[in-house]
Amino acid sequence: PWLGILKLNYKNGYTHYTESVDGAPVNSIIQQRACLPTQSGKVEEGALVDLTDYSMKLLEKKFDIDGHKEFYLSTVVFQYTTAEPEKKKLQAIQEAAVQAVHGPVLLLAVPGSGKTTVLITRLGYMTEVCGIAPEAILTMTYTVAATQEMRARFAARFGGELAARLEFRTINGVAARIIALYSRMYGRTPPELIRNESETTPLLMRLWQDTNHEYPAESTVKDLRTAITYIKNMCLTDAELDELETDIENLPDLYRGYQKALKAAHKMDYDDQLCFALQILRGAPAVAAAFRKRYKYFCVDESQDTSKVQHEIIRVLAQESGNIFMVGDEDQSIYGFRAAYPQALMDFEKTYPGAQILLMEQNYRSTEPILEAANRFVARNRYRRPKTIAPTQGPGAPL
Repeated sequence: PWLGILKLNYKNGYTHYTESVDGAPVNSIIQQRACLPTQSGKVEEGALVDLTDYSMKLLEKKFDIDGHKEFYLSTVVFQYTTAEPEKKKLQAIQEAAVQAVHGPVLLLAVPGSGKTTVLITRLGYMTEVCGIAPEAILTMTYTVAATQEMRARFAARFGGELAARLEFRTINGVAARIIALYSRMYGRTPPELIRNESETTPLLMRLWQDTNHEYPAESTVKDLRTAITYIKNMCLTDAELDELETDIENLPDLYRGYQKALKAAHKMDYDDQLCFALQILRGAPAVAAAFRKRYKYFCVDESQDTSKVQHEIIRVLAQESGNIFMVGDEDQSIYGFRAAYPQALMDFEKTYPGAQILLMEQNYRSTEPILEAANRFVARNRYRRPKTIAPTQGPGAPL
């Protein structure tokens, strides 16, 4: 089949003009992209085109556009193929990770090692090769933006219809569904979720004034909010709270006052949402059973940034099937102040007996001098699994 792309030529040069084919816009030639007919006969914008074989003919006609300049119109005709573009071959360790479908697996992936590609390919392998129902797979990651990107990348490779059947959620999103199911099953009204920090800030300021008898600085309120997040995500007991070392004056009293005020208003913050979900999974077996019945395979990305309470939610959900695929790198954990718990990666074999530990150490992003410096720096970490970032991009410029 053939596809025409229109190009306007100046007398003293040329420019690219976007025309249409069957009513759909055609991308610029210079981007080497165009539109392909889909099976339905419509034109799909942005499909990749094979430009290795083309022909061109000139139309001997002049056009006066808007009465300003004279153009020569040439029609460049490209032959295209509907075959998928050649995909990069996975490395041996990447292929092993893709095919590690059953049982507990920890994939330690250094920066630039292609972990998202592996995650996406693995989901495709599970559904297309292993025949696992997409609805039985729950993929969790750290942010809403990351879930959207993952879904988009999966859809680009395996199709939007299949992507729509997969679950990509944040762990807070999963917690919200646990609370909602509990509320329906037991006829309970859940606390209202506080979605804006502007609602908690005045409460914290008032509590600080009442407890410490002074007006707090903005930075003090932020530190207090961070400390509350830490306490909840680390699942600290009352005794551990009282013994917590902190620069915040009267932190235990402030924390308990904050929780008392939320309970009185029948409200919860995002950290409470996680704690309540874990309490439900532990205390309402019917809710836990419903989630375990639906989801048999669990995938977790950016696990080094996942908190202790989040890791515990994941463990409880996956304990029956045992099919947990966790991707992370304790060396990349930077959210300890917000209770990120990379220790879970160090304890993975204890939490999930019989687990596979896979290392992806090749970096496809940076040059040797950058990675040499990174290896020297990160080797100073005390609590880590031995690993070395291996360069693939050549020597590069010195630092």
